[in-house]
Amino acid sequence: MVSRPSRWANPYPAAVHGRDEAVRLYYEHVLTEPGLLATASVELADRDLACWCPPGEPCHADLLLYVANMNIEPR
Repeated sequence: MVSRPSRWANPYPAAVHGRDEAVRLYYEHVLTEPGLLATASVELADRDLACWCPPGEPCHADLLLYVANMNIEPR
């Protein structure tokens, strides 16, 4: 689970920032936390991630999946 209260939670709630902005802010957050990227690529690789975001809506879990399974940093 990558939602609250897990360590993978987006610190920018969609209820406060709107879903698109919350995901954008999380993207910026991840880029400033190289340890988070490295840990995600190890701990989340080849796993299914679950969040409370509605299917088909933007979600920070999509970014975590990308980083974990591609083993590269997003640009």
